[in-house]
Amino acid sequence: MRIEDSQQPSSAVKTLALGPREMVMTDRDLTDLLKLQRVLNDSLAEQEALNGGLIPKLAAAREDLNRFTSRVSGAYVTVLLERNGGPGVALHPIVEFAVGHLLDSPPDSDDPHEREQRLYRRWLAGRLLDVDDEMETSFRKRWEESQRDDSTATR
Repeated sequence: MRIEDSQQPSSAVKTLALGPREMVMTDRDLTDLLKLQRVLNDSLAEQEALNGGLIPKLAAAREDLNRFTSRVSGAYVTVLLERNGGPGVALHPIVEFAVGHLLDSPPDSDDPHEREQRLYRRWLAGRLLDVDDEMETSFRKRWEESQRDDSTATR
C-alpha cells in the first residue's frame, strides 16, 4: 500500500464542518465574564502583594484575559452606543452612567484596530471632537450602516 493511498479519506468519514465564526453572547454571559475577571484580578493582586510578584506565565495570562475581556466588552459597548448615540445625539443619562467612565480613559492601544474602535466609541458618544474629515466620513458611514442593520433586528 502506498502512503498516498492510506491518507485518502474513507467515504464513511464525514468531512469536518467547522463551527460558526460568530456566536451570540448574552448580556448575562458578558456580566459573568466581567465578574470572573474582577475576582481573578483581585486575587492575583493579593497574591502579587504577598509574594512580591507573579510568575511570568500567570502575569501574562492575566494581561491576555484583560485584553480579551476589554475587546468583548468593547464590542458590546459599541452596539450600545450605536443604538443610543451617534452624530448630534446626547447620550441618555443611564447610558452615560453605565459607560461614561470607560470613555474617559485615553483611547491608547498598541493595536491600531483596537485604537480605532475606541475612537469610534468616543465619536458615537460625542466625546471625540478633534476628528479629521476622513475619520468623520468613515465613522458616519459605519454608524449609518449600523442603523440600517439594527432596523431589521428586534430590540
